[in-house]
Amino acid sequence: MKVDFDDPQLFSFDDMFASLVYLGKYKKKMIEQVKQNYEENRRFCQEYLKPLALKMDAKFQKDPDSVPEEYLELCIKHRRLSNFIPKLMGGSSTGSMWAMNINMEEQNSVDPAFGQVLAGHGLGLVAMMFCFNFRILDRIAEQIVEGEKQGKPFLIDCAI
Repeated sequence: MKVDFDDPQLFSFDDMFASLVYLGKYKKKMIEQVKQNYEENRRFCQEYLKPLALKMDAKFQKDPDSVPEEYLELCIKHRRLSNFIPKLMGGSSTGSMWAMNINMEEQNSVDPAFGQVLAGHGLGLVAMMFCFNFRILDRIAEQIVEGEKQGKPFLIDCAI
């Protein structure tokens, strides 16, 4: 039997993350929101990123310092830069920071180059959130959200 690993139905959210259902301290509504976010991200990856992967890889082979403009344009259009910023700060997050990991895994499954761009951005956001300096966090979140609205990506990163 030949397995088609490109089939988006091969591995469902429930198959891969069944343990989430057993996290009793989390509300079922939160798990459903994370699941919905994951399914939206999977569609984004399959419909938009997968067709772009070979083109971007070829571009990076020619110029390793190039900026992934097509990818960033898609991230802006589909609100991927503010996806982990809480709604009260203007983002589109469900408030579940642990959803970031499964979304990065999905992007990496299409092409690791995609996941790495937003992985640093997400790590920078998490680091800012764990510092609990809400004045700075609010300023950075505003710049990310406004940049996304204006079509000018504002990315942050984190070095460890």
